[in-house]
Amino acid sequence: MNVSEQNAQQLAKKMNKYLADSLTALNLVIAILIILSCAFVGMGNGGFIGFVVGGSVGFLLASMICGTYALLIDIRNEVVRLNESLDKN
Repeated sequence: MNVSEQNAQQLAKKMNKYLADSLTALNLVIAILIILSCAFVGMGNGGFIGFVVGGSVGFLLASMICGTYALLIDIRNEVVRLNESLDKN
């Protein structure tokens, strides 16, 4: 493998890590939007109690949806670490 191929592989790894980190931040933003949207829909239907109930429902939805996605991102990070440790050996 020549130097330009090694540089291309290193650049690809850095870009992959940047994209994975960006997806993690996007996952957080999506979770917050789910919680707030459910809370405001609840507030429109039932005032403060609706806001609290909607926020609770939103929290459960965000936990299920974004929690699963976060778990998949974590699994991907572990696979990358394992691959890197195998490349060193």
